[in-house]
Amino acid sequence: MTVSAQVGNVATAGLDWTAASTVVAAIAAVIALFVGVWPIVTARRTGEGQARFWAKVAVDDLAVQELNLLAATKLVTQPEGYADSWQYDQVAKCTATVSSAILVTLAQYREHLPKPAEGALVVAISILAVAQHRRTFLAQLAPSEVVNLTGDMVWYDEVREAIHPARVELAKWVKVELQQLDEGAAQLAKNLRHAALVERQLWQQANIAEARTADAGQRAPNQ
Repeated sequence: MTVSAQVGNVATAGLDWTAASTVVAAIAAVIALFVGVWPIVTARRTGEGQARFWAKVAVDDLAVQELNLLAATKLVTQPEGYADSWQYDQVAKCTATVSSAILVTLAQYREHLPKPAEGALVVAISILAVAQHRRTFLAQLAPSEVVNLTGDMVWYDEVREAIHPARVELAKWVKVELQQLDEGAAQLAKNLRHAALVERQLWQQANIAEARTADAGQRAPNQ
């Protein structure tokens, strides 16, 4: 019994309970800190992930808008800026792509964006909102009516230039290649001019056929 008591005393004496409790308390504090901070870290990572996702979507969306706006400015080839009703309709289709919806969604995660991208985003949202509002005043042209689009072309070119920095900064942040749009816009404008020409020819042919039918109807009673 004496030996057992001595062994127990030695074991007890070898353990520093004060130091052990300090270590345990420190570990508990670290765990508590981890449990408290981890949701914040996770939320921030999730927020940044969402920001990068919508930034990539915005880059493509802005590219489509720029492409169509650039095509619209190249569609009318008359030096004076005059367009017939069919060319006007094609210009209107190009400008119908103008929208700030994707950028507004991205703006919800603006705290994760680099400052240059955030600033360019604000400018793009503002100018696109104005452009969207202005589209509500598009005129309804009668077939074969002609309108001067010089002022409109200048305006939409300004819109395109204003949203371009946002595409540049966002593409830089998410590390995607910036698409060059000049060639594609020129081809799109050419295709739209051809579509306008075809529609005009179809209208002319329909008018000729209608006139012949009416003329034939007038002659029939006299025969």
